[in-house]
Amino acid sequence: MASSVTTYITGRQVLSKLHSWFCGDDKCNKRVIRASQSAYSVLQRYQVLTNEAFDMLNTYLNTSFTKIIVNETGGIKGFCEQILKAVQEINDATLGIAEHLQKNMDQSLYEKIYLNVDLKEKAKIAKDFNEATMGIFGDVCGSLAAVMFSKAGLHESAVPEIENSPLWSLSIADLLLPGSKISELLSSLDPGKDFNEVLLKMEADIQDLTDFCNYYDFVVTGVQAYMDLIKENL
Repeated sequence: MASSVTTYITGRQVLSKLHSWFCGDDKCNKRVIRASQSAYSVLQRYQVLTNEAFDMLNTYLNTSFTKIIVNETGGIKGFCEQILKAVQEINDATLGIAEHLQKNMDQSLYEKIYLNVDLKEKAKIAKDFNEATMGIFGDVCGSLAAVMFSKAGLHESAVPEIENSPLWSLSIADLLLPGSKISELLSSLDPGKDFNEVLLKMEADIQDLTDFCNYYDFVVTGVQAYMDLIKENL
C-alpha cells in the first residue's frame, strides 16, 4: 500500500511539473503570449531603426550600407548579433570623421553638436557650424550626423549583452506561435527547471532589449530630426 501511495504522489508531482512546464493555465499562457509579442515588436523596431540609420549615412556620408532584411526562420540570437554588427559598422563609419572634426574646429562649437537641446537651439548650432566650417569638412548634414552617431556610442549601448537567454532557443517566427506551443519549445531548455524561472528570465531579457532599443530609437530619431532641421533652415 505504501508503495502505491508513493507511486501515486510521485506521479502527481510529475504531472504537476509537466503542467507547470507546458504552462497550461490561462494566466501563464497570457504571460508567454505577451512576452513573445513584446519580443517580436522590439526586433522589428531594431530592423527599422538600423535601416533608417543606414539610409542617413548612405545619403549624407556616401556609405553603401545594405538594408537589413529579417529572416523570420532564423534565430533571435543571430538577429541580435546582426544588429550588434550593424551598429559597430555605424560607429566605424562615423568615428574617424568625428575625431577629425574634433581636432580641427572650435571645441565649444563641437561640444554643442551633441547637446540635448530644443529644435530652435539645434538650428542655431547647425547654422553656426555651417558658417564656421564653410564646407571644409564636407556636407554639414554628414558632418553633424557623424558626430551625433559617434558620440552616441551605439556599439556599446544599442544592444544589451544577454547570456543564456531562453530567447536564444527560439526563431523569430516562433514568437508568432500560440502560447502553449512556445511554452513547449522553451520546455526543452532544461526540463528540471521551474517554468516560471525560465519565463521570468525571458521577460527580463525582453525588457533589457526594449530599454536598449529605446535609446537606439532616441539617437536615430534625434539625428533624423537634426537632418530635417538643417534642410529646412540652411
